[in-house]
Amino acid sequence: MEGLSTVAAWLAAGLLGAVVVGAAGYATVMYLAWIMVRRRRLGALHRAHPVRAYLVEWASAALMVLLAVPTLFRRRVKLAEGNGGVPVLCVHGYTQHWGNFVFMAPRLAAAGCGSVYGVNVVPRFRSMERCAAQVTEALLWIRAQTGAEKIDVICHSMGGLLLRAALARHGADGLVRRAVTLGTPHAGTIIARFGPGQNAAEMRPGSAFLAALPAPPPTLTSVWSTSDAVVLPPENAACGAGDVVFDDLGHLSLLLSPRVWRTVGERLTAPDPAHHVDG
Repeated sequence: MEGLSTVAAWLAAGLLGAVVVGAAGYATVMYLAWIMVRRRRLGALHRAHPVRAYLVEWASAALMVLLAVPTLFRRRVKLAEGNGGVPVLCVHGYTQHWGNFVFMAPRLAAAGCGSVYGVNVVPRFRSMERCAAQVTEALLWIRAQTGAEKIDVICHSMGGLLLRAALARHGADGLVRRAVTLGTPHAGTIIARFGPGQNAAEMRPGSAFLAALPAPPPTLTSVWSTSDAVVLPPENAACGAGDVVFDDLGHLSLLLSPRVWRTVGERLTAPDPAHHVDG
């Protein structure tokens, strides 16, 4: 038994080491690309802190890999019990999972949101147009669970594009009250040229998918960072005057920042605007 315990410990250490090294590789490649884009677009970006963002992104990427394990067994899950507010659906981004939101969810519930739910959109590399219906299905599932007429939605990265497609063409209009996107490439990202899958191709700037999307609805808040090395150029995540912009957070780090959690909670629990999100 002692021998088996030793082997298990070595295997666990090896797996953790591989995750850390892989996360470092991801962060390094992304920020080298960020530097190249920054040089070509000198003066186009606001102030940024890429070194700080790189270090936090490295740790964030490693954590997100580890959080993927429990998401392999459940497509939909309640992440946090709410306090009577509007329920919240969390939609992940490219190659990611509902585990991205496990730290944010209890903070949102504590801020006054309703119960927080997560969903895995599968298959991972399918066309966004074909996957957008899964967002609508998740909204209907939450409505059946809670009895709520409308639901708030938080989307990370590609998840924001899935929501916009669901609002426009897959029956989600009328189901969503407010939306917050985190690092969503609303105008595409050049990094998508190197990603596998139809959904990556659809995130390229100027793609037919992006061109066919209506403008983001007026009650959608875009939260993004000038140090995001996945949305390139970073300002492609911008939507308008209501944006909230950080200068020291990476793409995955947006999911783990208490400042972002606070911003999202404030946007979702503020008094009702005069109009709702309708595609």
